Amino acid sequence: MFVFSFKDGEKSYQDIVRRLENLQNPILFLRNLQRIVWRIDRNKNSVGDETEYSKEIIDSVEYHDENITMEHYVLREPSKTSNVFLFSQKVEITSDSKKSEHLINIGYYYDPDKKKLITDVTQNIYCFFPTKETFKTCFVSHAPFLLTDNRQNLKPNESLNTDLINLLSALAAKAVVYLRDYGLEKKHLLIDENLTEIIPQYKQHYWESLDEKFEEPIIEAFKELLETER
Repeated sequence: MFVFSFKDGEKSYQDIVRRLENLQNPILFLRNLQRIVWRIDRNKNSVGDETEYSKEIIDSVEYHDENITMEHYVLREPSKTSNVFLFSQKVEITSDSKKSEHLINIGYYYDPDKKKLITDVTQNIYCFFPTKETFKTCFVSHAPFLLTDNRQNLKPNESLNTDLINLLSALAAKAVVYLRDYGLEKKHLLIDENLTEIIPQYKQHYWESLDEKFEEPIIEAFKELLETER
C-alpha cells in the first residue's frame, strides 16, 4: 500500500479519478502485465465498483528474418473491446559510442465484424503511455523515447529519438506486407485499397514548424515498400 499526502486533497482526488477514468490502453505496451484492476471507495462505509483493463493474445507469428513478432491482441476496457495487430521488434541503437537494445512497436487496429483494418483514426505516439505527439497516422506507435519533463512530448534534437522514429517508420511499412500475407493466409484481405488510407498523406510544409519532422522517414519507408513490392 502507498499513502500520498497532497496540499489540496479533494482537488488531487478529483484529478486522479478523472485520469484513471480516461486511461488509454494502459497495459498494451507493458509486456509483463496482462490485467489491471482498480477500485475507488468513495465513502468509508462503501465499496466502489472495480474497473478492469486486460489484454489477451489470440494469435502470434514470428518473422525470424527481421526479428519481428506479430501478436493479435484483444484489449478489454470498461467502455469497449478492441482488436490490434501489434508488431514488436528488438532494435540496437548506438548512442555516445554505447550500444543499447530496445523494443519498438507498431499496432494496426482491426474491426473483427467488418474484418477490416481501422484506418479512419489518428493514433498518438506512446512511450509506454500516450504522449501528445502523433505521426498523424492510423497506426499506433511505441518506443522508449526521451521525453520532456511532463512526459507529453518528445525531446527535440535528440539522436536517440531520431533513430527510433526512423526505425518505427520502417517497421510500420514492413508490417503492411506482413498483414497482407497474413490476410491471404487467413483468407480475408487485410490490405486492399485501404493502402491509400494507411499511407499518410501529409500536407506540404505541415511539419516545418515542428522541431522534429516525422513526415520524411514515414514517407520514405512506405515509398521503399511500394517500390520493393511492386
